[in-house]
Amino acid sequence: MAKLSEKSIQDIIDKRQRLSAPDNAVSWRMSSLVQTFSAPEKHREELLRYFPIAVVAAIDGYFRARLAKLIDSGEPFLSNAVSAYPNVSLDAALAGAIAAKTVSLGELLMHPVNIGGFDTLIQVVTKITGVTNFLEELTKIKPTHLGAKKDDRVVRDPAATWNHLGKVFALRHILCHELAVDLEIGDAETRGLLITSQQFMTAAAQWFNKLEHPHPPPSKEERIGRAKESRARAEKRLNSQLSVFRSDGTLPDAAKVAVSKAAENLHEYQKSLEDAIAAINRGQYFPFEYEEQNLRDSAEGMNSLSSRLRLSAIFLGIGEHRDLHEGEE
Repeated sequence: MAKLSEKSIQDIIDKRQRLSAPDNAVSWRMSSLVQTFSAPEKHREELLRYFPIAVVAAIDGYFRARLAKLIDSGEPFLSNAVSAYPNVSLDAALAGAIAAKTVSLGELLMHPVNIGGFDTLIQVVTKITGVTNFLEELTKIKPTHLGAKKDDRVVRDPAATWNHLGKVFALRHILCHELAVDLEIGDAETRGLLITSQQFMTAAAQWFNKLEHPHPPPSKEERIGRAKESRARAEKRLNSQLSVFRSDGTLPDAAKVAVSKAAENLHEYQKSLEDAIAAINRGQYFPFEYEEQNLRDSAEGMNSLSSRLRLSAIFLGIGEHRDLHEGEE
């Protein structure tokens, strides 16, 4: 059984502090590399040799952090990881770090995992997620930008992308472990490595989010639709209660007018609230959108009045509750 030293535990803690948001961090890192490549400076030939190292570092760091987060999200990823990598033993230092929440179980399990090549990376993802067709899944991911077309995909050329990623890992190994004085990397090759690696991690980020959250929160349109349905039900309920009081022959006309007036005032109040919010936000560059909240506020007001009217009807024994008072002296 492998045992982590206190230094290894501290390494995990330091890595967490540097990479608290993997999706944002890898996006920034890849964009920075692409921009650096597009702005040539001195020693360009030597600079090009280090792009594969930086790209693999970004890929390795991202997948370790993201898979750790996936493991910490629960089953089935936790059981998959424990089964695939049962090589961590607890000691006092490690138990204390977990108890203090400075190290998570996902970070602990991912720390010693070796990701030496692209094939190894795919094997690690498969073991933890249980998804055997990871690369095929990535080819289905669609871009989210506004200009995207229906048939667009984040990974535009899968075969070229997988080939580039295999090569970038190989180049990184050579550059890190060999002098490689004769190794030359040209502009076109480097650009291909950068762009396809960026597409790969962009697609992976979306894929991980869908895997961890298979049931995304409702969209704005769905929320507004539900709010409209809620308001319609509340209005129907209120009108039903109003009809009871308006049609009852035992109530004085003044009481019926007062009940109707209460409903009218409720509508007037809601309209004045909407007008006030609109006036506050007029001219703002990012105006607040209160449509959903207005609908829910309106439904809440109607339901409150309906409940009070129903209690009064029960107390008075009118409408469907008249039989409650039959036989009373």
